[in-house]
Amino acid sequence: MPEYVPEGIRDEHVELGNDAAHASAMVDFLRMRQAQGKPTNALLAAIIEGERPLSISVRLQSSGGRCTVNLTRVEIGGVAMEGALLDFLVKTFFLPLFPDAKINEPFDLDYDIERIEIRPEGIRVIIKDK
Repeated sequence: MPEYVPEGIRDEHVELGNDAAHASAMVDFLRMRQAQGKPTNALLAAIIEGERPLSISVRLQSSGGRCTVNLTRVEIGGVAMEGALLDFLVKTFFLPLFPDAKINEPFDLDYDIERIEIRPEGIRVIIKDK
């Protein structure tokens, strides 16, 4: 993660399931923004400052050269994030790091990829038959 988020995240852990994944880490959103050189107003800084446990779950659907990553659960400090608050967090913290990312919407897979499968033992990338 240091190449994407040089500060503000530690103790990252990922668990793979059947077409699903769960990730957790300790995060300090203010430090993450500061490391990106993003200004933060005082009110927002007071709300997001400090390290908290972050937990994210996703489900993957993939076939026919397309893929959808559905965000199924996000918890910060044990509190589930939903609706407008979750949208704000994605827009403010995730998309600046990965501006081309698509969440909860289908996207085309490049490089002749037919589909991607997540399994407990690893991630499989299936290439289209020629």
